[in-house]
Amino acid sequence: MSDTRSRGAARPRSAAAGSGAKAFPVWETVVTRERQAQYHDNCDVATAVFGDAVDASVLASDCARSFLKARLPIDGLMFNYHKIDQVKRVRLGDVLEVHGRIQDVAKDEKGFVITAVFDFLRDGERVVGMEAITLRPDAQKMRQLRRGTDDEGPKAQRPRDYALIGRKLLTPQKVQAYAKEAANKINFDAGFAARFGLRSPVAPSLVALTYFAWHLAKKGLPDTYEIDCRFLNPLYWDDGVDLIARERTASTEFKCINARSRIVCEAEFRG
Repeated sequence: MSDTRSRGAARPRSAAAGSGAKAFPVWETVVTRERQAQYHDNCDVATAVFGDAVDASVLASDCARSFLKARLPIDGLMFNYHKIDQVKRVRLGDVLEVHGRIQDVAKDEKGFVITAVFDFLRDGERVVGMEAITLRPDAQKMRQLRRGTDDEGPKAQRPRDYALIGRKLLTPQKVQAYAKEAANKINFDAGFAARFGLRSPVAPSLVALTYFAWHLAKKGLPDTYEIDCRFLNPLYWDDGVDLIARERTASTEFKCINARSRIVCEAEFRG
């Protein structure tokens, strides 16, 4: 769920900017084979295509978990944008230190936009960097702005040069299982989701990133790459989606389109 207008807008610095209060606690994470398979199983993607490599979309969930480590509220938090910069191959079982900080907080028409950056270190060396832009929505403003948006407005036209790479059907059970580590109520509680003008709980936006990572892994992921992912519309926990991609000489572009012909996610891979 996102509003990409927030990304390009000028953002005033928060009161916490420049102070020690902006840093998340440093903590350790490990992606085991079992943990990675759990995420993949709940997206209906074949975990075997990753071999012993860590799917960075699983690590991306640790950005949300950093809010929990800092005892910051996570219920209602939604990703607008996520960037992954992998500089070294990460293997299943590697112990990584997660270093993160809040870089910016700004107010927009839906609530507060939080920009946070993260470094994943192995033996003191940075192997993955991430930037996450999240929305902490104001329930009343969000509900007013979202009124009718699921069914109104222009529908996405599928570009002719994009190929269909998969079709997926989400279920509440799979969404809840995918989302359980962060435990955001907007993924679990229908009443809570309705407060924000959502017709049902939504899947974590990172589900779409997992779909993209799976497509890339089938071709063989390089050790070093970048992914930019923009989340444009909510992905409901009972949505069906088409996954389409366009191959470029030095990049792959990806779109996730729901059953109402809304673009849920757009991403670009460079590697």
